[in-house]
Formats: sequence, C-alpha cells, structure tokens
Amino acid sequence: MKKTLRVISLLVAALLAMTAFAACADSTTEQTTDGSVQTTEDASLASSTEATAQAGEHVTLTVLIYVGTELADELKNAFAPFEEANNCTMDIIISPLDQYDQKMSTMIAGNTAPDIFWSPEYSTPQYYYDGFAADLSGLMDDSEFDWADFAKGQQDHYMYDGKLIGVPFSGQPLVLFYNKTLFENAGLKTPTELYNAGEWTVDAMLDAAEKLADPANDVFGIDLTTGDWANWDVAMDTVLRWYGGEPWSSDFSTANINSDAALKGTQAYYDLIFEDKAHPMPGTILDFAAGKLGMVTTWFSRNAKWAEVDFDWDVVPMPLNENGESTGYGGSAGYMVYSEGPNVDLAIEAIKFITSKEVMPTLIYVPTRISGINSDTYRQKSIDLVSDESYNSCLNEDVLSVVPVKYPHPQYAQCTQVIQQYLESMYAQSMTPEEALDAMAAELQPLMLQ
Repeated sequence: MKKTLRVISLLVAALLAMTAFAACADSTTEQTTDGSVQTTEDASLASSTEATAQAGEHVTLTVLIYVGTELADELKNAFAPFEEANNCTMDIIISPLDQYDQKMSTMIAGNTAPDIFWSPEYSTPQYYYDGFAADLSGLMDDSEFDWADFAKGQQDHYMYDGKLIGVPFSGQPLVLFYNKTLFENAGLKTPTELYNAGEWTVDAMLDAAEKLADPANDVFGIDLTTGDWANWDVAMDTVLRWYGGEPWSSDFSTANINSDAALKGTQAYYDLIFEDKAHPMPGTILDFAAGKLGMVTTWFSRNAKWAEVDFDWDVVPMPLNENGESTGYGGSAGYMVYSEGPNVDLAIEAIKFITSKEVMPTLIYVPTRISGINSDTYRQKSIDLVSDESYNSCLNEDVLSVVPVKYPHPQYAQCTQVIQQYLESMYAQSMTPEEALDAMAAELQPLMLQ
C-alpha cells in the first residue's frame, strides 16, 4: 500500500476516534522538551547499549508520546545516559491522546515522522497493517534484553505474522475493588476469601452483586463502567469475556459479538442493570468513596484515590470464567519504531534501553516486565494503600500470564462507532441484548479484514 493511502487511512481513523482510556495519562497541550537533565541512572547501562551512530556524528531521535509535561520530563531524565553514550538527543514531542493519530498522520505526510512513537493498545494493529511499524523481532533473541520477562498478554499484543512490532512499557491489569464493610455487614464471603479458596468465579461475583444490592437505599452491588458510559470497551471488554465471548476473531476476520457466549455475558450484564437493580442505571456516575457501591472494576493504580474513605476496602484480580480465562484485561502502551525512518537501528537500541530491566521499574508506569512488578524499586513506589497480600494477588506472574490486552482492531474507531450506537439502544431498552448484538455483528462484518 502506498504511503499516501496509509496516511489517509490513519487520518480518517483519527477523525473518528474517541478519547480512549489507554495505559498512560492524557495531556492537554503539545510541546517539545529540550535539553539533557541530570539522572541517577547508572551510565554503565547506557554504555552497554551503544548503537551504530558514526563517531562524531550527533543524531536527534524524535519520540512522539501522549502524556503531560511532568511525565515527559521523567522520560527525558531516564534517557539521559543513553544520549550521552550514543552522542544523540531524544527530542520528545507531546500530543494529546485524542489528537494522537491525527498528529502521527500529519508528521508522516510532512516527512517529519517520529523515529519512535507510542502505540495506544487500540491502534497497534492499525499501525502494523498501515506499514508504520518496523520489525523488532531481533529483540526476542537478545539474551540481554530477555523478552521472556514480559507478561504474556503484553507479548501477544505486539506479535503480528510472527513478528514483534512493538515493546510494551506500561500495562496494568483491570482489577476489582470492593467495599469490605458492605460484604461483612451482609454476611457474605469477601472476594478475597473466595479468591483464596479458589472460588472467585464470574457467577460468584454476579451472585454477590445481587445480594449486596439495596435499591431502596441506593446501594448497588457492582459498577463495571466507573461512570464511563461513552466508551463501550470499558464495561463490554470484561462482559464479553464472562462466558468466553469476544467482539471479533483474533485475526480480525470475523465479527463474533453476537455469538452465544457473547450474548450470555451481555444478557447477564443487562439483567444486572434492569432486572436485579444491582448495577447503576445507564448514565449514572457513582463514586466508590461514597460507600454505597459494593464492587467496582478499574485500574490497580487507582487505589490511592481512596485514602480517606470511612469504610474498609480491598482489591482482587478479576474472576476467571468457566474456561479458566481471565475476565479482565490489560491496558497497554508500547514503543514502536517508524519503519521508514533514517535511524531505525539507533531507535531500536533506545527502546531496548528504556524498557530494560534496570530502567523500566524506575518510571511511573506499571511495568510490563515480571521482574519490574516484583522489584522493590517499583513496589515501594506503587503499593500506597494496598497490602502486600493484595499486591501479590493482583500483580503476579500467574495473573499477568492470563490477562489479555484490551481488544484492538485495525479499524477500531469505526468499530467503536458501530458498537456504541447499538449499545446505547440497548441501554435505552429500545433493543434487547440479542437484537443489539445482531445489529452490531451485521455492521461490523464489512469492517473485518478480508
């Protein structure tokens, strides 16, 4: 496919895309961070990854990211030893996430494409099929890099046609926080007790949600949306997994959102809302800190939000379904190298450095390496209010090995429009779950890869 067609494809997607909740925070302005900053990283690590730039030739690598200035400064600091060792400058460019694809397409069209760029989880296959992502497969055979140290779900997300196209650097799993006080007052086993007994299943979660619900007192058993009703995947990514469903096949060729398994999960979700009154009504935004919500699904790092609540709470992994699959998902942000850039080899070395075992745990992002999750460096920064037991249950190799990344698609923006349209019809009760899913499947199929 010609580059001009690829750029047009990406620009169209950008104009249609919603602001997705990716693994890193959004920013509100675009700017460039310049200059080297002192860092505490060991320069010997950078010297071990010296690239092939000619002696005396100073190289500038542009890096397109989607976070705020503070996090960009942290990244700039972390790159400092690499810059010194490789006679280069990392020019970090910030774009808001909701304008990111458009920024990417504009830079490519203007022959100023970034050498390195971040990939939000939903855009990964699009960047590959549009031909933007360089082949990074050599890193898998690099014993120093140790690709096997990355969580399996994160690995799988960046493998296409047997090639590695990106390296994940941030990817925390969806988890379930619960109001321990509400469970104890209702005389129910807590999710932690069920998890430790090997009984933490989808049906156990739904049963607890129904029993905790007290509509007369505005108490709800569970909230799967955390108030984000505008993005279908926040709730539906886990709902579809409840009984083994999926929106489309892993090769993006078939729309499966109306399968029996997908319908079973969606019907259970619908019943939670409209029949059992155990889930907030569509459009309702509840704060877990108010104490009237039994369970809420969200990112592990959100625990710091609830430092001042007046009830006991805890956190567990998302339950497994009857197939032994995780019903949660992971966010993911990864580094990619622009395939037609002038400094591909040096860019790959830069990614190898910034996602290394030594550097990754020092950054604010939730590590995608098992060694990073287990490191004292990261644990001391992240535990906040969570006990060691809860941390170990939610962020361990066994859990991360079964947690997949949120569903991506090469035409994710268009798929999102279709699903959100009929999901809102289901929320309005103008369509049954079966009717809504059938309508989704009919319009999704032409968007699948042929």
